[in-house]
Amino acid sequence: MEKEIVFFDEAGTPFNGATIENTPLGGCETAILRVAEGLAAKGFTVTVYNNCLEEGMFNKVEYKNRKRFESEAKNGFGMFVSQRGLSVFQSKFSAEKKFLWLQDNPKGELYSAELKLHLRKVLPEIDSFFVVSKFQKNALVEGFPFAGKKGFFLTRNGVDEKIVSGLKAKEKTPGKFVYSTTPFRGLAVLLKLWPEIKRRIAEAELHIFGGRKVYQMSEGKWQRLYDKAGGMEAVFVHGALPQKELLSELSDASLYLYPNTFEETSCISAMESISLGVPIITSRRGALPETVRKGCGVLIEGDPLKNDYQQKFVEETVGVSENRKKWKEMNQECLKQDFSWKTVVKEWVEFLEK
Repeated sequence: MEKEIVFFDEAGTPFNGATIENTPLGGCETAILRVAEGLAAKGFTVTVYNNCLEEGMFNKVEYKNRKRFESEAKNGFGMFVSQRGLSVFQSKFSAEKKFLWLQDNPKGELYSAELKLHLRKVLPEIDSFFVVSKFQKNALVEGFPFAGKKGFFLTRNGVDEKIVSGLKAKEKTPGKFVYSTTPFRGLAVLLKLWPEIKRRIAEAELHIFGGRKVYQMSEGKWQRLYDKAGGMEAVFVHGALPQKELLSELSDASLYLYPNTFEETSCISAMESISLGVPIITSRRGALPETVRKGCGVLIEGDPLKNDYQQKFVEETVGVSENRKKWKEMNQECLKQDFSWKTVVKEWVEFLEK
């Protein structure tokens, strides 16, 4: 029997299988692309309906503009996965199984509003929820207890092992620190703390990666934040980079500084950092305790906007930087972790073929 799986991406970011080679992509888009490629390599017939500008076959995955979906759905599908989007389940189409792949925080303001509006209505059409962390599953069930009656598949996000494997042995540069995610998740806090970190670590440099265009954010206060960063001593703003270039830049850093103010549901940037042997200093919030495994960094308790947290963050950054034995132990523990998409896809296949 032919194994068919269809992905539907309701988000507006246009991409296909070639996009990641030369254009920055967000984590959700990267997840669809990598899982789709992995399943195709395992013998599945894979189609992605999204907002792609160029349709076609890429790495054995067929990309189609989602405008085609309604007419083509009349023929039915094998297995169907909607990432994030709920409204598609209101369309009348048949499928062997229908899954909702969650990436966002069910407690987050925007996604919570969408869930409240649509989830109960479309729940009968959903066979199982795909969640990327225990934190995310618990948040969904706490906010929407009726959803707990459905099945759950605990998956996760990952990293491109082909790129990472050639970079993880790269020698690290003492004092090179990175911030590699969207600005609204903690950059303002980090910039507040930077003068003190720089005062205490003479060789410290902060390299900021990521940007508004990956998440289609508007101009305004985030650009002002980047402008502020660019005017600070030993701070370098690189913007959003294609994946290969980004991972190369991250690979010789000594620490990933992330005073996270946002409840992550997974955090691909943390996975990338750890996979490259770069320990992370961050917050004990959301799913970060699941992603930043024991020995791979420091998880700080408390509110990142409060003085006691900020003092701890500076002390941990300085402490790990100065204690090379402790840093080396963290570095080696990071390199033991398996966040590969290959393993993620293996788990998907096991679930789908049950």
